[in-house]
Amino acid sequence: MTRAEITISHITKNHATSGVFIEQLNGLAAQWQHDEEFWTTESCLESIKTQPHVISAFATLNNDKTWSGWYLATYEYDQAELLFVFTSKQQRGQGIARALLSDLIAQIKNDANILVLSLEVRPSNLYAKRLYETFGFELISIRKNYYKNGEDALVYQLKIRQ
Repeated sequence: MTRAEITISHITKNHATSGVFIEQLNGLAAQWQHDEEFWTTESCLESIKTQPHVISAFATLNNDKTWSGWYLATYEYDQAELLFVFTSKQQRGQGIARALLSDLIAQIKNDANILVLSLEVRPSNLYAKRLYETFGFELISIRKNYYKNGEDALVYQLKIRQ
């Protein structure tokens, strides 16, 4: 089996008003919006438009125009936070999340001021936890009963530079 070619494309604030962008985001969002705890398309767009410092990108496979995954992160001063990363359910296991996370870390390393990247993940999301840990993220705290279903949130952090 040949490995898929993953292409990462960066998103700017201007994309948030593009019909094609919104259509692609809606396509992925339909897969994750199965309950009210997840981000809506509108909340994602609002973050891109209103947050002063946003890093975001989408992934496609084998020159296909349909998004296979995307991430959204913000940063301020010396800290960045991964708000959201998602891979299409049909295309999981092909390295998309790894490619997106690698891209985010590379983007953050280009900003000499950012010292750490943090994120939250459910303890039940074993694949995501394993991925983050392979990148060197360390568990720094637990937010008890964070999600509406009572599940905790694990807070991970990656030191970008000392």
